[in-house]
Amino acid sequence: MGTRAAPTYANIFMSKIDLLVKKCGIINMNNLIYFYKRFIDDILVIWTGTFEQFLLFMDTINQLHPTIKFTYSFNTVSRSTTFLDTEIKIVNNKISTDLYKKETDKVQYLLPTSCHPSHVCKNIPYSLALRLVRICSDPQVLEQRLNELKDMLISRQYNKNIINSAIQRALNITRHDALKKVEKSKNERVTFAITYHPKLPSISSILNKHWKTMTKDPRMTNIFPKPPMVAFRQPSNLKKMLCHAKLPAQLTSKRQLTGMKKCNQDGCPTCPYILYSKEVKSSITKEAFLIKGQFR
Repeated sequence: MGTRAAPTYANIFMSKIDLLVKKCGIINMNNLIYFYKRFIDDILVIWTGTFEQFLLFMDTINQLHPTIKFTYSFNTVSRSTTFLDTEIKIVNNKISTDLYKKETDKVQYLLPTSCHPSHVCKNIPYSLALRLVRICSDPQVLEQRLNELKDMLISRQYNKNIINSAIQRALNITRHDALKKVEKSKNERVTFAITYHPKLPSISSILNKHWKTMTKDPRMTNIFPKPPMVAFRQPSNLKKMLCHAKLPAQLTSKRQLTGMKKCNQDGCPTCPYILYSKEVKSSITKEAFLIKGQFR
């Protein structure tokens, strides 16, 4: 929420708090924080001490800053806690992970009828299924979550064949491989940006066709070793027309507040007798008249 720099600013500030929190984990000369990871304002901690020591730890870190306060959430009965979109449990002395959704969560996946390139809606089921492969550690739970995902996508008018193909494609990837960090390769292709419209022809096919003809010239082959990559800009829509990122100049100019008020200048003889008011009442008819100008 707010400016794009907010998460970066929060991370820079909280990095200082992280160091202090980790130092506070040392109670009675024992380091009781076994694991500590933070994502902006969500922290996951594995605590090795007693519950009483943990409460003392919470009281200590809540005194580190006057406005930043920490809270904790875990279920001692189910031996579980949540971190971002993951529910973490201890089952048979092993850590088990499952998908976590808030009670207020709603199915609002992008509709296939939306004005987006066709490949976007084809990739959404796959990316959601691969997310479940990463999160769910139990194969039976994974199967249940994939069936729930399938029902939700069908309710959003997605094609069943596309859903089944995407789920099978995600299942062909092992969880070990899915959790590996993806190293992005540097893109050296020239980007061809164009505003998307559903009636556009296949831009990629046109570019590839003419790129092959163009690169028959050796000089052009050096300039364009690979065909340009198509990138679609978002088209104009009703939201952009109604909700502008920037207000017009006439709306951002300083507002003129009407009424009578004090000038607050030093030595003004009339300020002590002036009362702020936006209207004037007649002492005879008691009728009120709005002051349309600004008077001091």
